Amino acid sequence: MDKSFSDSKCDNVSFKLYIVENQIIEALKIWLKNYKVNYKVKDISNTENNKLIEKYIVFTKKELENKMLSLAKSMTF
Repeated sequence: MDKSFSDSKCDNVSFKLYIVENQIIEALKIWLKNYKVNYKVKDISNTENNKLIEKYIVFTKKELENKMLSLAKSMTF
């Protein structure tokens, strides 16, 4: 530890930045070395995706229809 960066009124002790950086880099190297990527992706069938998409299409069409009716009502005097 080095007090060279500390103020005389401050009793905090600081470390040299390169020491902290090196320790972080070494920790990341160890973590990455042991890291395993999980390539198994949950299999979602197309039918499930299609059902979900169809549901949102129906919802959006209804919402659009309601907005169009509101717009038409607002234009009638």
